Amino acid sequence: ALRPYLTLGERMGCVLQQIAAGLKVEKLRVCYFGKVADLSAGPLSRAIQRGYILNISGKHVTDVNAPLILKQLGIEVEIVKTNINSDYAELIQLEAIDKAGKAVEIQGTLVGKSQSPRLVHVDGHDLEVSLNGKILFIKNEDTPGTIGQFGTILGNAGVNIANMSLSRVKQDQLALTAFELDSVPASCAMDELKALKVVKDIRLVSVTC
Repeated sequence: ALRPYLTLGERMGCVLQQIAAGLKVEKLRVCYFGKVADLSAGPLSRAIQRGYILNISGKHVTDVNAPLILKQLGIEVEIVKTNINSDYAELIQLEAIDKAGKAVEIQGTLVGKSQSPRLVHVDGHDLEVSLNGKILFIKNEDTPGTIGQFGTILGNAGVNIANMSLSRVKQDQLALTAFELDSVPASCAMDELKALKVVKDIRLVSVTC
């Protein structure tokens, strides 16, 4: 059935647009790996585009007008199907690319019998995050006590952490921490997190589709 893949694609598009906020995106590259490459690319690609512009253009976005709106925004869409092996039997990779070639990349797949949509890669970092609700991404120096600081600030703000994933490519490099949250942190809590010296970037994403 195509439905779980449409949900995955739409939610990935929604997340990518929010992570790439601030980047003047000129190209959206969509790559299908493994079994996904055998599916009908049209409906799936339109679902991804609909998710991408959902927070830009609102709930009136449809499969029909999503590609047109992206074109009006000056964003080219490139679709790639590949037989190159990945770590997953089925994988979708999305890249938001600016004029200079700078890109933000995410990868997602379906997990388990329930075919739950998951993010498995964000900007060079392997992690696993459910594509639901509120997700807080923090790029930070990986030092002792850092995760505890994050948890304390969120806890003091009354925000429950449903799940957490931490990824560091190499020692002495920045880590990416992803928190699945039950509610949106107050602005004062976000400011407190941003003020920490170890925090280099912070993005709060709402999976609204």
